[in-house]
Amino acid sequence: MCYIKTVHNRRARPTLRLLRDLSDGWQDPAPQRAVSEGRHSDLHPLSELPHPLIAKAAAWFGSDQDGYCERIRSVERLVLWELKTGQWRGAVWDDPDTGVRWLCAAGLAKGDHKDRDDFYEALGRMDNADVDALKPTAEDIRLLKRETSVAALTAWELDIQSQVHACLTNVLNQGEQRLTIRHPIRDAHFADVTITVTAYSETDYDVEDCVVEIDLVDAAKGSALGWHLTLRVLISVNPPVQSWDATDTMYSTISEPGELARQADDLAAYIERDELRAEQPGSTSHYTHGRHLAGCYINGTAVRALCGVIFVPTQDQERFEHCPACQGIRALFPHL
Repeated sequence: MCYIKTVHNRRARPTLRLLRDLSDGWQDPAPQRAVSEGRHSDLHPLSELPHPLIAKAAAWFGSDQDGYCERIRSVERLVLWELKTGQWRGAVWDDPDTGVRWLCAAGLAKGDHKDRDDFYEALGRMDNADVDALKPTAEDIRLLKRETSVAALTAWELDIQSQVHACLTNVLNQGEQRLTIRHPIRDAHFADVTITVTAYSETDYDVEDCVVEIDLVDAAKGSALGWHLTLRVLISVNPPVQSWDATDTMYSTISEPGELARQADDLAAYIERDELRAEQPGSTSHYTHGRHLAGCYINGTAVRALCGVIFVPTQDQERFEHCPACQGIRALFPHL
């Protein structure tokens, strides 16, 4: 079990000011449009934007290593490290507060450094206020924290996926397995998960009944993070989201013999590639409480239908067959 610390990735990343000033050299115009329109969340991750200077900064000042660079002597107020790729020149500042390296200035080398538009000449003309303005702004720091949170959440989900795979592999032989989930940020207990698989025979066929019980700590009950954990566990066991029935903290699904073993093998391939397995949408139109629907449709998060199954309201539900159980409950309680 890994414990995920909230440490920022030190890999060099551009400031928003630099992105606004970097008008040439882009391999894809989409980031420029996002910057001009203020859609900063679309730029994630900033260190991977398609510009040769940004790519060189991220490679030269990676997560754990520093490339060999010289200090830019024309600026005394900040320690700026020189970056070169082709005719492009950049300045990288190492923030002592976050440990992150910021690509904060860029330009072209011109006229043997005697041209007024030369990168070094332009830096040398900056006064103290202009130099200070090269530092990351509050919005830069907000985006950094957002990326750090996303990375921590992804690492947490990957770890849960691996734990569930080990659990699922054993449960097929032993009938029941339990695992403990820690909080993604704090060193604290977050949830206990129990997976039980029972094989039995119906009148004409054999089935496997898988039951997952997710016992969240009190502070996590009803939280977005708790629901995030629930979905990741269920997707890891069996990704078709509409195949699960839910009753309080218990989730169950019935499948043909061998299906869970196939799911475990499929999950192993995702783990080997260090990828999260995606959910598989269903093909039945369900009803849920109206007050829950709008936000979940926008965010793409799953909800519990009136009949108890889990579904993500991001599809055109009108083209699917309506769930009879949901329709029956809705008829009894039309205000839902």
